[in-house]
Amino acid sequence: MAMLSVRDLTKCFGGLRAVDNLSFDVEEREIVGLIGPNGAGKTTTFNLITGFLSPTAGEVIFDGRPLSDLKPHQICKLGLARTFQIVQPFPDITVLENALIGAYVRHPSTAAAERKARETLERVGLTHKADELAKNLTLIELKRLEIARVLATGPKMLLLDEVAAGLNLAEIDEILELVRELNDQGITFLVVEHVMKVIMSLSRRIIVLDFGKKIAEGTPDEVSRDPRVLEAYLGEEEAVA
Repeated sequence: MAMLSVRDLTKCFGGLRAVDNLSFDVEEREIVGLIGPNGAGKTTTFNLITGFLSPTAGEVIFDGRPLSDLKPHQICKLGLARTFQIVQPFPDITVLENALIGAYVRHPSTAAAERKARETLERVGLTHKADELAKNLTLIELKRLEIARVLATGPKMLLLDEVAAGLNLAEIDEILELVRELNDQGITFLVVEHVMKVIMSLSRRIIVLDFGKKIAEGTPDEVSRDPRVLEAYLGEEEAVA
């Protein structure tokens, strides 16, 4: 049984079908990429999976449980968590306190939550910044903190939304290494990303959206040679480069 199953998922905003009859699976411990040009429906798909939007039709099943009747915090408690395209820490509290917010999802006592938060900061390489205010972090540190906050919730699966945006090549390599380490530790990933180095080197399988529809699915090599993908997405990237 797949860890995540998306079945005939559709979301309409008036006459616009932002997501159109989308179906795919993510198996346990996979890293799956979700790509497409701007406006293809990637972030809307994330919002539907994690309960921030309700679907017009279709369903999402996580770990055997339909999610359509659940709120985002309930879905998070099941073990499905996400980051956001723009990092949004609480700037005027410490890095540790930011991680504590995630840890409280499963650890109601402050002592247990702090242990979990400190463990999580160690996993993402932020232990030395625990007492620093979040507003003083660099962008790569903020990205690590964003991952730490969701890791502290104890997820089985993480949805990463453009985690490499704004980073330089060395920082991208750092994030790639972190995601691979977390995957080796058992966490499943669905990754939305425009940085092709990230998607092609990280994903074992890639799903391509265009105008809300799935137009291709396969290995990075298969997808990179698909004429529909070249036209809709990769060709666009090459033209920009």
